[in-house]
Amino acid sequence: MTTLFFLDANLLIYTRDYRDPTKQKAAVRWLTRLAESERAVVNLQVINEVRHVALRKLCLLYTSRRG
Repeated sequence: MTTLFFLDANLLIYTRDYRDPTKQKAAVRWLTRLAESERAVVNLQVINEVRHVALRKLCLLYTSRRG
C-alpha cells in the first residue's frame, strides 16, 4: 500500500511567497518530490484557500516586488 500525503494550503502558498526564500525553496522541494512520486492529494477546500490568498495577499506581494 502506498502512503498518500494530503497537501496543506500553506505548503502551496509558500511555493509562491518570495518574502522567505528558505521557506519557499523547502516548499518547492517537498512539492516536487511528492508530485514526482504521485503521492500528493489535495481537496477543494485547500484549492479555494490557496486561490483566496493568491488573489488577496500574494498579488500585493508580487506587485510591490516588481515596482
